[in-house]
Amino acid sequence: MNSIQDRLVVFGSAFCLMVLGYVVTRLCRRFFETHGPEFWSQFYRCFCCRHDPNQNGNPIIASMQRSRRRIESCLTKQPELIVDHSVTELRVGETTSFKVTLPENRNVFQRSSTSSNQSVHVAHPTPNSLLMLNSISIEIRKISGLSENISFIQELSFEPETREDFILVKYTVREAGFYEVHVAYQNVPVTNSPMLHTFLSTELDPEKTTLLRQSPMILILTVESQTMTIEAKDRFENFCRLENFSPSDFTFKVTNMDENFKDKIVETMAYDFTSESANEWGESKCDLQLHFEIFLPGYFRGTIFYRNRPIGNGAFDLVCLTPEENQIRLEIHKRPQDSVFHNAKLLAQNSEMQKSPTEVYIYVSSKAVVVKQFFLSIFPFRLAFYRVLPATKVDLICDNLESRLCTFTLRDRMQPKLTLEMESTNFRIFIAIFAHFLKQRLGGSESFENKQKFFQEEVRLAREDKNRDFINISVYRINLIDSSIAATKGFGVREWVRKPKIHFEGEEGHDDGGLRREWLTLLCQKLFENDPKGLFCSMGNSRLVHPNPHRAKIWNLRHYEFAGKIVGKCLLESSLGAFHQQMVNGRFSRSFLAHLIGSFPQHKHFEQDDPELHLGKVKYILENDVTSMEMLFQEEEYENETGILLKVILKFLILNLSI
Repeated sequence: MNSIQDRLVVFGSAFCLMVLGYVVTRLCRRFFETHGPEFWSQFYRCFCCRHDPNQNGNPIIASMQRSRRRIESCLTKQPELIVDHSVTELRVGETTSFKVTLPENRNVFQRSSTSSNQSVHVAHPTPNSLLMLNSISIEIRKISGLSENISFIQELSFEPETREDFILVKYTVREAGFYEVHVAYQNVPVTNSPMLHTFLSTELDPEKTTLLRQSPMILILTVESQTMTIEAKDRFENFCRLENFSPSDFTFKVTNMDENFKDKIVETMAYDFTSESANEWGESKCDLQLHFEIFLPGYFRGTIFYRNRPIGNGAFDLVCLTPEENQIRLEIHKRPQDSVFHNAKLLAQNSEMQKSPTEVYIYVSSKAVVVKQFFLSIFPFRLAFYRVLPATKVDLICDNLESRLCTFTLRDRMQPKLTLEMESTNFRIFIAIFAHFLKQRLGGSESFENKQKFFQEEVRLAREDKNRDFINISVYRINLIDSSIAATKGFGVREWVRKPKIHFEGEEGHDDGGLRREWLTLLCQKLFENDPKGLFCSMGNSRLVHPNPHRAKIWNLRHYEFAGKIVGKCLLESSLGAFHQQMVNGRFSRSFLAHLIGSFPQHKHFEQDDPELHLGKVKYILENDVTSMEMLFQEEEYENETGILLKVILKFLILNLSI
C-alpha cells in the first residue's frame, strides 16, 4: 500500500514539474521574443563594460545597478501619452500635436501597415523600424454631437537625451466641440489615455454668419418692434462664442428702395443688438438678437453689417404697414383669391413704352401674381404670369409723396418686365400680400430642415379626412413597371392615400411593410435608372438624371405620369414618420428640380448637372469679356454602341448669363 502511495506522489510531483517547466518555457519565450535583443544588450553592458568615471564606488556594482534599472525599464515601461500643456486653448483650423513615448527599443522595429485615416512618416529610419506601431492603435474622435473619427499624421523620431523613441501625432479639426484621444498598446490603454481635448471656434466670419429669417421679404408694422436672430459663425461654420466677437461691431442700415433716393439711409428707425448664450450638444454658442422698429410706412431695404462687411444673407426687403393698412390686408385675405385685384396703370412692357397708360388688374394668389388687361372692357387678356417665388422681384422706381403714386417694376427670369404705376397705399398692401404668400411658399423658413417639416405637416393636415385602409396590389416581379401601372390604372387620390398591401405573383409572402418598401424601392430603381435609352438619363458624365429626350419607343408619357405618382407616394409615406419613411432612389438634376417646383433653370445648375459643359464653356463666358466675340455652342452627338459621330449641333448663344 505504501509503495502505491509513494508511486502516486512521485508521479504527481513529476507531472507538476512538467507543467511548471512548460509554463516557464512559454513565459521565457514570450519575454525574449519581445525584449530579447535589448535584454542581451543590457546584460553585455552590465558585465563587459568598463568603469564609468561618473559613477562613484565599485564599478562592477554600479554597472550591475545600471543594468538592473534598464532591464526593469525594458520589462515594465509602457508607452505614455504626453501633451504640451503650454497651449491653454485649442482652436479649430490649427494643427494640434501630442507625443506617444516608447520604451528604449530602437533595434527591434519593423515596418507596419497603416489604417485608412492615418499616414506614417519616419523622421530617422532604421533598418528594422516601426515594429511597435503594429501594437499601438491611435483613435481621435468627436464625442459631442455626431461622432466621427479624425484623420492624423504620425512621425516616428528619437530623443537622444532620454534615449527614447516617440511618435509625434499631428491632426487638425474643423468642427468645434469635445474630442477624445485614445492610445492603446496591445489593446490596453497607455498612460494618460483617453485624453480629452476641447476645441473652440475661431473669429467670426461675416460670410458664414447667417440671419434666421422666414423669407427674403419681411412684413412689419410701424407700431411694433421686430426681433430677428443672427447665428454668429466662424469660417468653418461653427457657432461662435461671445468672446469671439462684440455686439457693438454689428450695424443695421435701412435704405430706401426708391431709385431716386437709392442707398439713402432711413433715419426714422431705431435698432439694438443683444447677445444670448445657449448650449447645444454640450457646446456653448451665442445668438445675436436684432431689435428694430421703423416709424413710417414704406418699402425699404435692410442690411446687417459686421465691421462694415455685410453678413451672408443679411440683406432683405422690408414692407412696413400702418395698423389701418394691415387691417385692410387681413380683410382681403378672407375673400376668395380670384375675386381680389389691384388697379394699376401699365407704363411700359420690357423696354417699350406705352403710348398712353393702360389700365391693368393685378391678381395675387398663394401661387402666382397675374397681370390682366381687358380688351373692350369685356374680354380678359393675360399680360404676364409671375410665380410666388424669391426669383420674382418687385423694384420700386419712384414714390411720389405729392401725388401719392408709386412707379415700380415686376420681373423674373422668364416673363416680360412690366413697369406699373399704382397708388402708394395700394402698392404697400399689394407688396404685403405678396410677402405673406411668399412666406407660406417657403414654409416659414429658408432652411431645408424647417421647409421639410413644414411640407410634411401640410401633407398630414391635408389627408386627415382621407381613408387610410389597406388596398391590395398584385404585381409581377419580371414586368414590374407595366404590371404596376395596370394594377393602379384606376387609382385616384383616395386610392393612392391608402396603405398598399403588395403581393408578388408566384411568390409567397405577407406584406407587413417590407414588401411595400421593396416594391417602391424596385420601382424607383427601374424608373430613375441612368440609361441612354430609358426614361431618364444624365448630361455628360454627371450622375444626376433628367427626362430622356432620346428614350426608346417603349417609353411614353404614361410612364412619366406613373413615375410622378410614385415620387408623390414616397413623399406621402415619408410624412407619416420614420417607420414609414421611403426614400426616392433617384438623383434628379438641379435644372429638372427647378422645373418641378415651378422655378426657372439657371446657368449655375450646369455646375452639377453637366460639370464638363460648365467648366469648358459656361465658366469661360462668365469670367471673360465675350461681348466682341460671335459666340455659339457646338455639341456633338455620338452613337452609344459604336461611338460613331452622328451630327454636330450649333447653337447660337442667346442666353443672358448675367441673370
